[in-house]
Amino acid sequence: GGDARMGRGGRERSLGGTSTALGTDGAAGEQERADSLYGKRITTTSQELGRRSNSVILGRGSQMILKDLPHALHALTLAPLELRIERYAQRERITPDEACKKVHDLDRGRLAFHRKFFKVDANDPSLYDLVIDTSRLPYSAAAEVIALAARAKKSAVP
Repeated sequence: GGDARMGRGGRERSLGGTSTALGTDGAAGEQERADSLYGKRITTTSQELGRRSNSVILGRGSQMILKDLPHALHALTLAPLELRIERYAQRERITPDEACKKVHDLDRGRLAFHRKFFKVDANDPSLYDLVIDTSRLPYSAAAEVIALAARAKKSAVP
């Protein structure tokens, strides 16, 4: 499922899914073409949203796609694995064992996505302007810090 706090709106759907969701038959050449199309679609959509001054893009490699956009703030939120599993199980109303599998799958997918399309480690803090451990701050405080940092970065850009 999607992030229950954010919902699955139209913009997420336009960026969501995986490269295999584009309908390949599994052949290597078809997969490469599908991946290329998917990468271009994510890049184009992220750049279009990034040019808007009040857009928020969750994930999708936006820290790489928009790395040269002066007013873009790149934030990484972290929490210990056990806490992320607990939160996911509560949010999705599933068992801790199901949540553990899903969180591990999501983590592997996120890392593989960044390696495949950007040749980077998604957890590398140097890719971000701000890193927040949400086990130490409530979500509301983390959101305030991110919003403050985004306003400060935007006002610092000529």
